[in-house]
Amino acid sequence: MDNNNTNNQVTNVSFFKTILSFPFSLIIVVLLLTVVAILLLFVLHKQSPIKNTTTNNTNITTHNNISSVNNTQRIGGIVSAWTPTSELPTNVNPLNLITYNGYVYEIGGENSANSSATVYYAPINSNGTIGLWNTTTALPQEIGFATNVAYKGYVYEIGGNNGISDVYSSTIYYAPINSNGTLGSWNTTTSLPQGSGFATSVAYNNYIYNIGGRISIYNSQYNSDTTAVYYAPINNDGTIGSWLATTALPQGISGATSVVYNRYMYEIGGEESGTNTSFSSVYYAPINSNGTIGSWTTTTTLPQVTTGATSIEYNGYLYEIGGGDLDGTSFSSVYYAPINSNGTIGSWISTTPIPQATKCTANSFGYNGDVYVIGQCNAPNFSLVYYASLAK
Repeated sequence: MDNNNTNNQVTNVSFFKTILSFPFSLIIVVLLLTVVAILLLFVLHKQSPIKNTTTNNTNITTHNNISSVNNTQRIGGIVSAWTPTSELPTNVNPLNLITYNGYVYEIGGENSANSSATVYYAPINSNGTIGLWNTTTALPQEIGFATNVAYKGYVYEIGGNNGISDVYSSTIYYAPINSNGTLGSWNTTTSLPQGSGFATSVAYNNYIYNIGGRISIYNSQYNSDTTAVYYAPINNDGTIGSWLATTALPQGISGATSVVYNRYMYEIGGEESGTNTSFSSVYYAPINSNGTIGSWTTTTTLPQVTTGATSIEYNGYLYEIGGGDLDGTSFSSVYYAPINSNGTIGSWISTTPIPQATKCTANSFGYNGDVYVIGQCNAPNFSLVYYASLAK
C-alpha cells in the first residue's frame, strides 16, 4: 500500500513538472523565433537597394515643370551645327518675330529704309525646318521699331514708328491667330501712356508689359531712353485694360532683350543712346500676383557689352545671341547661363556661335528643342534663317 502510494506520488510529481515546464519551453521558443526574425529583417534591410531620398540633402525641386535633383544643373548649350532653312521672302531690318502654336510670324519692320505693314508667317516643321513663308493680314499702317507678343490666341503690335514722324507711337494693334496660322483683322486697343520704340515686351499670367525703350527719335537735345515699365491686364476677348506704371528700371535702356521665367522678369544688355553706351548688365525683378513688378536687382553680367542682341529661355537656361556694340562691332557669339530658383543667373558659358555676326536686324525664338535666328547684320543677308538643336 505504501509502495503504491509512493509510486503514485512520483508519477504525479513528474506529470506536474511536465505541465509546469511546458509554458516556459513555449516562451523560450517564442523568444528564439523573435530573435531570429529580428536578425533576418536586419540582414534584409542592409541588403535592400531602397534608400531615403532625403539622404545627403538630395531634394527634388521643380521650376516650371523642369526638375533638378540636389541642385544639379540642367543640361544647356547648343549641341548641333547651325543649319540654314527657308529664308524670308524679303529683307527686313529690324525684325519683329513671334511664335505661336507651331507657326512663326514676322510683323512689319523696316524694308529698304521704309517701314513695312507686311506680315509673313510660316509653319515650323517637326524636323526643325521652317516651311514656306506666306503673307497674312497686313498691319493697318507701316510700322518699324515696334515690339510684339503673342498670348492666348492673339498677337499684339506695340508702339513703333512709321519712318516719317520723329516720335514713337503709343498705339497698340491686336489680331486673332487662326488655327491655320493666318491672322484675323487688326484692331486697336488701349494705347500706352506714352510713345514707345526699341522697347521690350512680354506677356505673363494674364498681364502684358512694356519695358524701357525710347519715347522719341533721339537727337542731341536730350536723352530719349526711358526707365518706364508699364503693365496692363489682358482681357478674354483680346483687348487690353488700362496701363499702369510699376517699378521703373534702374536706368534708361533701349535695344535690350527681355524674358520671363518662373515668376521673374529679366532685362538684358541694351544701350543708352544719349551717352552712346552699351551695357553688359542683367537686371531681374519678381513679378507679383497683382501684375506689379518688385525691385530690380543686378545679377551675373554678360561676358561682353551688347545691344541689338536677341535672347530666349529654354530648359531653365537663359541664352543671349549675337548683338553688337555702339562702336559698330557685331557679334556672332552665343552665351547661356542657368536660371537659379531665386531668380539670379549663374555663370555665362560660351556655346556654338551663329554663322554670321548680327546686330540691329536679327531676332530669335526657341521651339520644340531648337533655337532659331532670323536676319543677319550684313546686307543683303537680312533674310537668312538658321536653326540648331538645344541640349534637352
